Amino acid sequence: MQVLDTNILVYYSQDDSLVVDFIASQLPARRSFIVPTIVIVEFLCYPSIGEIEQRKFESILGYCNIMDLTHDIALKAATVRKLHRLSLGDSVIGATALLTNSPLVTRNVKDFQKVKGLEVIRC
Repeated sequence: MQVLDTNILVYYSQDDSLVVDFIASQLPARRSFIVPTIVIVEFLCYPSIGEIEQRKFESILGYCNIMDLTHDIALKAATVRKLHRLSLGDSVIGATALLTNSPLVTRNVKDFQKVKGLEVIRC
């Protein structure tokens, strides 16, 4: 299982070949990905997301486990945010990856690489 950052889903919906190929390589394992609910909020608020991108996004969610914000994730996100000055969204996404012992797939390596114990996959 891997946690998907919002930017990966934005690139996927815009047919970025690196991201599309990466996700396709992981899809034989149904439910290969974890998507924190905050990623859904961030994606749907992204300025360039139209109807076509939203349909692509919704189609990939069938291969994902949607992870709600739990008390434990909230506590971990607060610690991550305080220590590393990440945005609220990035803190929740990073905390989700940490607590599920899953690597985080992102293009935002610079911010996430400073979080101790977080495995980051650049895509």
